[in-house]
Amino acid sequence: MKMTIHRIYLLIILICSVACFTSCSKIDEVPPRQQQNSSSKHYKMPDPTPLSVNESDSVNSIKNEYRNNTN
Repeated sequence: MKMTIHRIYLLIILICSVACFTSCSKIDEVPPRQQQNSSSKHYKMPDPTPLSVNESDSVNSIKNEYRNNTN
């Protein structure tokens, strides 16, 4: 009985050690550096376009409705 328990323990230790030594051939925890820095990039906002008469009227009507209902 003791002999089978020792064999099982030895087999488990052998399997774990083989798994540990063969799992990764090269460990690279840090990703490679990029040549371009993201902080050097500048985002350009799109140029604003003026509102048409219909659009400005609808915006003004929404503003007036909001002002009338909040007072």
